[in-house]
Amino acid sequence: MTMKHLWMTFVAAASFRSTMGQDCIANLDSLDLLERAVLDYNIPREYKLCTQSLFRVASLDINMEPISGEASIRVRPNVHIKCGEEGLSSGSCNVYGGDVQVDATDLMGETLPATNVTFEGVTFTQTKKYSIWGNKQGNITFIDCIFKGNREAEAPVLADYYKPSDENSMLEMTFLDCLFDNNQYAGKPAYPALITSNGIQNKIVVANSFFTNNDMIFNNTDSDRISFLIESSGPLELYDNCFEDNKVGVANVASYSENTPLSLRNFGEFSSGGSCNFLASFETEVQYELFQPRCLYFESSFCTALVTPSPSTTPSAAPTPVGSGSPTVSVAPSATPTISAKPSATPTASPSSSPSSRPSESPAPSASPTASPSSNPTITPVPTQSPSVSSKPSASPTLPVTESPTIFPESEISGDVTSGSVPVKRVNAILVAVGAVSMMWVTML
Repeated sequence: MTMKHLWMTFVAAASFRSTMGQDCIANLDSLDLLERAVLDYNIPREYKLCTQSLFRVASLDINMEPISGEASIRVRPNVHIKCGEEGLSSGSCNVYGGDVQVDATDLMGETLPATNVTFEGVTFTQTKKYSIWGNKQGNITFIDCIFKGNREAEAPVLADYYKPSDENSMLEMTFLDCLFDNNQYAGKPAYPALITSNGIQNKIVVANSFFTNNDMIFNNTDSDRISFLIESSGPLELYDNCFEDNKVGVANVASYSENTPLSLRNFGEFSSGGSCNFLASFETEVQYELFQPRCLYFESSFCTALVTPSPSTTPSAAPTPVGSGSPTVSVAPSATPTISAKPSATPTASPSSSPSSRPSESPAPSASPTASPSSNPTITPVPTQSPSVSSKPSASPTLPVTESPTIFPESEISGDVTSGSVPVKRVNAILVAVGAVSMMWVTML
């Protein structure tokens, strides 16, 4: 590591602060310094923004240099940026203002692809131009993120990748459990949608997300032809989304592609366009010139995002309170055997074909124990030089055969095995004594 990298890392670390015992990033300049100091971008990295924080992004001059405020979040491969420890939007990590809040372009000098990038629980608000701007190949996922209060934006989200020399390459943006709320069209020359996919090499996937209280008619002098929430010229997939109380001129979604968008279980209420209820699909140039799209309608009569929310990215450590109907049988025992409170209700009908290499820790008493213990227990005679091994185990063992022997705590067993029999602790003591004498005899031999 060079002195430059060491210094950048030191400066970035100095701008960290501790919140609830966890290190977090309080300023986007420190995030930028940490990322620039990385030597291998193939290694996944995770950054936690401080909760209850406002990150004021800088405006840019004509040379794309920041004038005032904090650095844009420059996207590099294999990075995960989340709000606080849990990555929840309720943590209130607000990325505010500025010209470009998330830079996934090569216009500021960063040429690395935007592959395997995730934002979790971050709020993007009141950008002057772009909340998200991408023109590089890659895949960027937003989970539980909020886009709100954008009233001056040229495009809150713009996917603008184009590389004719590699037609199979693509920029994919995915929005899961996100909220687009209270945004407003800024007027020309702004893009007339909240999410814009500009070209066939840009894919948009939106699932379990909400679009509420957005006004795309305001300041729009051509709202009967250009007024949407999502506008896509590339592949488009929409699942389980809810559109409520939005003002759109044409439709909630517009698609300019010969391939019909994939759309399932979407719901709308008080959010219909003048041309189409849900989605206007322009599949040919003639359709566009005549402005006669094929209309797709909302598929669901209720908001499925409220009924079947997507699972969390990290499963909970504790098991669910109710087990599945058919439990899964593991092929091999767990690394740490479970200590059961009592043996199974029904022991195995027959013993295993070969006895275990070592005896169980708590052997069962004899089939017919004496009515009362002798005053002086009899010590088993010392075994011969080659102790005999029983040819086969008892016909009906009293304990089930398990992959890992089950050990019963003494506190879980009653004092007597049967009425009048020897207490378990005394039996164990006798067996230990017998074992010790046997081992001494073998050692002497």
